[in-house]
Amino acid sequence: MLPNFENRLKNESAELYFFENGKETGGRRVFAPASLVGLTLALPRSLGTSAAELTLFSERGEPLLRLPLSFVEWEGEREAYAALLEPPPAAVPLCFLSLALDTAFGRLFCTEREDGTLSFVAYPSPDTRIPLLLLESDEKKAPPVGGPLYCLPLSSACRMKREEAEALLSTLSSLGMGAVYLCPSPREGADGEGGDPSTPSPSVFLTLAREKGITVLGDLLLLLGVGEHPDLLFGGFCSPPSQNAPVEEEPRPAFWGLPLSLQEEGGSSLADICGEAGVVEHALRAGYGGLVVRAADCFGDSFLAAMRKTLAGAGEPLLLGGTETGSVAIAFGTRRRFFFGGELDAPLSYTLRDALLAYFLSRDIRPLAAYLRKTLPIMPPATLAATPNLLSDGAVGCFYEALAPLGEEREPVAAMAYLAAATLAGVPAYYAGEEEAWEGGVALLRRLALLRKKEPTYAQASFSLLHLTPTLLVFLRKGEGEGLLTVLNPSGEPLTVSSPDGFFVVFGGRGRKQRFTLRPRGGAVLKIPLWEGESCRLHFSHT
Repeated sequence: MLPNFENRLKNESAELYFFENGKETGGRRVFAPASLVGLTLALPRSLGTSAAELTLFSERGEPLLRLPLSFVEWEGEREAYAALLEPPPAAVPLCFLSLALDTAFGRLFCTEREDGTLSFVAYPSPDTRIPLLLLESDEKKAPPVGGPLYCLPLSSACRMKREEAEALLSTLSSLGMGAVYLCPSPREGADGEGGDPSTPSPSVFLTLAREKGITVLGDLLLLLGVGEHPDLLFGGFCSPPSQNAPVEEEPRPAFWGLPLSLQEEGGSSLADICGEAGVVEHALRAGYGGLVVRAADCFGDSFLAAMRKTLAGAGEPLLLGGTETGSVAIAFGTRRRFFFGGELDAPLSYTLRDALLAYFLSRDIRPLAAYLRKTLPIMPPATLAATPNLLSDGAVGCFYEALAPLGEEREPVAAMAYLAAATLAGVPAYYAGEEEAWEGGVALLRRLALLRKKEPTYAQASFSLLHLTPTLLVFLRKGEGEGLLTVLNPSGEPLTVSSPDGFFVVFGGRGRKQRFTLRPRGGAVLKIPLWEGESCRLHFSHT
């Protein structure tokens, strides 16, 4: 390799485009195996590329397929190489794509940057492989939550009078909210019903919610000790004890009063949870439409599959799981199959919350770029459509309070964060009471819920990140012939959006325009026309 070329590589980038049934899908990397027909790699001509090759690897690193990429065209300073893909020879849901180039500077390998483009390194490694998720057709049919998710402490639901519950549920129904998660409050921990014999039952709330067509999700936290249990754990997860294992000094009753701690001999078995008269069946009989299993990444795939099977016997109730990472997670040295093995319908994590806090508090775009460019592109469409975009809940508190270091800027920044969570792929999740945290919060969350209800595009899993800088965030949700563009301006300067094609302002303003100005630390949603092969021409500038 020529001297100083390593420095040049930092300034060179490539783009990877996939084709599904003949249509370009951009950088999205979730496909049914039969529909993925090809890809194109756009490279800078300055590399002097003479040949390009792709290799498809299994999770274990076994090569499944090798294909040369053919030169197809060049334009200006870019040239393109393409390949038609054969179905992989083995049925593997998760694969990794490696791209190698023979150039004037030697053999190079493509690796992914945080902004989604590709850069080049001289030596291959696992980090140079790009993940692909291959789904069977029935894996795209997981039941979505529907409208926004409302997180209500269990104690509040238990103590509500009938008229109070009716008023709340009527409001949630009018706003198009599809589900209520009866979560623990920070002070009550995981005890819930059964932990205190004096705690009333939420049966009235469950009955009224069912009449309103609102799904109620119950909370389930399985408290593990340090003993090994083959039904609930995988691969000796607690032997030797892991620093990440949830450990309770004394067993506590779980949500329904069953002793689920495994610290003592004779503790809970799989049958106690998934068998006849077990926890899951008890929840379904009580009227719950699904469960939220917190710390789901502490349990083996076989256990989650058994719970999924028990739930499936009652129709299609939801099973959400609390996880530390996105759809392809590594827990205790094992790659988990949470969202493409039939276990969970969606993750319940704080990845988005943490990324938005980093973005707004310190202008650090890296966590948000990783979430939007690496986690979302490899989530199955049904999973993505059902994933709650949590900003607040009883475990971590209100997002508005976390923005305290911003002082007087908290309110506009909180409004931007909730606009992002409401319009990103996934389902916005609102914690009871957070709408009263700041002046105008009630009106804002109501308007966001109505926006979701009015625009069917938000029920789809489409997502494209257009701009992400410390002073601008723009992303697109595509619908039938139109798109909804969320524009956030976290800078202290006004932002002007202009287009000769025109657009409609549907949030943060109103009417058809060709030019629109956002105030500093403001956000808006624009409806733009989309045609086959082209999109609305937009220009953004800070003034």
